[in-house]
Amino acid sequence: MIGEKIKSLRKEKGGLSQAALADALGVTQQAVGNWETNKNMPDNDIQIKIADYFHITLDELNGRKTNKGYYVNEETAQIANEMKKRPELKTLFDASRKMTPEDIREVNALIKAKLQKPEYED
Repeated sequence: MIGEKIKSLRKEKGGLSQAALADALGVTQQAVGNWETNKNMPDNDIQIKIADYFHITLDELNGRKTNKGYYVNEETAQIANEMKKRPELKTLFDASRKMTPEDIREVNALIKAKLQKPEYED
C-alpha cells in the first residue's frame, strides 16, 4: 500500500523524518504518520507532490509494477534508479555526454584523486 511506500521512500532518503517530509509537502507530521499507518490516503494533489519530491512516478508510488525489464542488466537499472533519486548524478552524466574525451579524462582523474582522500577510504 501507499503508506508503506512513503515510509520506505523516507528511509531511503537518508532517514528523512516525517516532520521534514511534512514540511516539504506543506502538510502536518500527523498527516504523514496517518498515511504511513494507512489510516488515511493522501489526495491526488499530494500524491503528485510526493512523487515529484522522491523523483518517482505515481505508478511507483502506488505500488504498480514499472517496466524494470527495460534495462539490459540489473547494474544498469540500479545506476538509472540512483540517478533518478539523486539529480546531481544525472547532471554529471548529462554533462559528460557533452564533454570531449580529454575533458572526461580530466574529470575522471579529479574524481579518482578525491576518492583517495582519507575521508573516502574504507
